[in-house]
Amino acid sequence: MDEFKQIIKTYYDSILNSGFDINCGHPTEFIDVLNYIDYFDWLYQSFGDEQSKSDFLWLMKFKMAYSLLNLSDARLFAPPPISVEAMLDFEQKVLAYEKPIILDDLRDAVECVLQRTYIIDGLFEPVNDDVIIDGGAFTGNSALVFSEYLNDDGEVHAFEAAEVTYRKLEENVTTLNLNNVSCHKYALTDERKEVIFSGDTVSARIDEKGEVIQGISIDDFVEEMNLQKIGLIKLDVEGAELDVIRGAKETIARYKPKLAISAYHKKDDLYVLTKAILEINDQYRIYFRAKTKDLSNLILFFTPSEESVPSILSNGLGISNNREIPEYEYFDRIIEFQWKKKMALLQRSNKLKDEKDKILEENKQLIEEQAKLSKENEKLSMEVTSLTADFNSLQQRHTNLYEKVTNIKKSKEQVVQKNRNLAERYRRYRDEKGKEIDVLKSELLLLEEENKRLQEQTLSEYLRSFIKRKQK
Repeated sequence: MDEFKQIIKTYYDSILNSGFDINCGHPTEFIDVLNYIDYFDWLYQSFGDEQSKSDFLWLMKFKMAYSLLNLSDARLFAPPPISVEAMLDFEQKVLAYEKPIILDDLRDAVECVLQRTYIIDGLFEPVNDDVIIDGGAFTGNSALVFSEYLNDDGEVHAFEAAEVTYRKLEENVTTLNLNNVSCHKYALTDERKEVIFSGDTVSARIDEKGEVIQGISIDDFVEEMNLQKIGLIKLDVEGAELDVIRGAKETIARYKPKLAISAYHKKDDLYVLTKAILEINDQYRIYFRAKTKDLSNLILFFTPSEESVPSILSNGLGISNNREIPEYEYFDRIIEFQWKKKMALLQRSNKLKDEKDKILEENKQLIEEQAKLSKENEKLSMEVTSLTADFNSLQQRHTNLYEKVTNIKKSKEQVVQKNRNLAERYRRYRDEKGKEIDVLKSELLLLEEENKRLQEQTLSEYLRSFIKRKQK
């Protein structure tokens, strides 16, 4: 058995004996490893450095573990090349980064600017006069990294189709004075055509629903811009990498640029994208990096070489039908685990069904009780309505009585005020009349005295007259 296949078998046996719960949650990941085992073996042997082999073996180990274990156990069994702690440390560093990047997506900025996702020091780097195609430039994080390598003769053509993201790309390029970066609002495709583009985030992609925008192939762009060389092509176009490669056949064949290709959006990217590139030009050395803590940011690197990559089979790159690894034994064991899991799920399903029946019965009783309560509630509602009417009537009577009492109080206050006024008038009248009575009394006394005097005078005169008559 070949070295790679032996390693895969060892990984498989290690997982089964790891003590982790085997739940076969994502068996297709392991099946993919088996389906492409000959290709993966060939790719492993073709890598240009040991780090590529190490990262690739981690990917195989993680895919197998993720197939049979849950995600947290898979990460424990196959620790990612970049730990969560390291990622958090990178995020702190990017927040303190000296250049004012628009961080629409912190993780993308961390990966591109600090981890230099599309760079392998000493193996895959732009040279100072490279003309670079940056497909899926997002907000300019990868363009920023590339531009640092270039002199005045080099330039980066950054492609971003999402409207909101494109505006941020332009703003970053202007703010950071990236004079060697040109922005292009195109979706890279296999030919010039209109495409429907959806999303305005890091995962914006060509889709069936969305905004109609202009698509262009790299070959058409190079011709229209009259570019005389292309030194590097980077692609992270959310699953459209194969179409873009097909639209760059002439450019790859003619200029043999360095290639950095994201190979994680579709499960067969590692196989299909490598096959598509080598069918155009097989004079490349292949490298691989997994700058990630999961199954994202898997990057294939192709650097020009004078030698052709050996074909996997005599009839070209493909999937072998003559597998040496006894994968059917593995399938049997997976099926056994799946069966056990199915039986456990069936038991759980039966238990849940019993619980459901119990809940339905309880629900039926609750519905009946709810109906009774509804009737009682209706009766109480009628009583409340009646009481409300009585209350309103009493409240109206209370209002009327209150108004009457208020009026009586006002009338009483008016009567009291009138009495006070009459008493004052009486006092004044009494004082005035008292004075008049005193005057009258004085005058009466005078009259009485005058009358007495007149009586006495009259009587005296009468007596004198009578005496005179008697004397006569």
